[in-house]
Amino acid sequence: MNESATDFKISGLIETASIEATPTQIAKFTTRPQWLNPATKVYVPFLPNSNFEHTIQACKTLSSWGMEAVPHLPARAIPSITVLHQWCEAIVTNNINQLLLIAGDIKSPAGSITDTLAVLDSGVLEQYPITSIGVAGHPEGHPIANQQTLQRALAKKIDYTQKSGIKLWVVTQFSFEAQTVINWLNEYRPILANTPVIAGIAGPTKLKNLLVYANQCGVMASAQMLTKHMSAMRLLRPWLPDTLLTELGQFKASQPHTNLAGIHLFPFGGLQQSANWLTDHTNQSNG
Repeated sequence: MNESATDFKISGLIETASIEATPTQIAKFTTRPQWLNPATKVYVPFLPNSNFEHTIQACKTLSSWGMEAVPHLPARAIPSITVLHQWCEAIVTNNINQLLLIAGDIKSPAGSITDTLAVLDSGVLEQYPITSIGVAGHPEGHPIANQQTLQRALAKKIDYTQKSGIKLWVVTQFSFEAQTVINWLNEYRPILANTPVIAGIAGPTKLKNLLVYANQCGVMASAQMLTKHMSAMRLLRPWLPDTLLTELGQFKASQPHTNLAGIHLFPFGGLQQSANWLTDHTNQSNG
């Protein structure tokens, strides 16, 4: 495989990389920290037992720093259609025209809206100048829904955006193995059509800690494969996504028509640590 082509694709994945930051993490700073690249797109979750206003305030802060904010909109946290209107109004009022639409980690829905398809079916999003939405992909599967259900749901979302004129992208749950993501991309290719996919990867952190998150997020399949031949001492060392990044770059170089369009970092090891990792790799690519 052409090494320069792989390096070029890795560089592209890094330069367009996004990262996730909680409202609490963002609220710690009055000005943009130097280690947070202003070109980085930042996803802001709406965490369980919190207020959507916290997510909006964090997005406002990011915007004031000249950064691109992507608020999470968890369907199962929406109490009513009226509140959905209010949240959409808050998003666009702050000059945000995109969001990540997810089901949300809430066992019992707050209202009649039970999933992301119900949000789309409500017709509310089209009433606001929201130009693009992201939805979740699950290369490792879903703890509740089977693959057939997930494929049907994604097909419906793509159909919705094609009819509404809203752009769609998919960001996947994090995986430890590039092959897991690649297999999913190949399997979903007929459904995805031209929809860009952002591969979720875990930022640098202690592997032992990361396995706890993997168990909580339902991605233990590749985690078990990753640790199968590891010693207890190795589990105390940090996880670095370098190999995963390289393998995704190799895949993109060998498959120029793939839907893989970028990477998204889940900074389980800390926001600054993941941001520094991105900066280091950006500098390497530019060097």
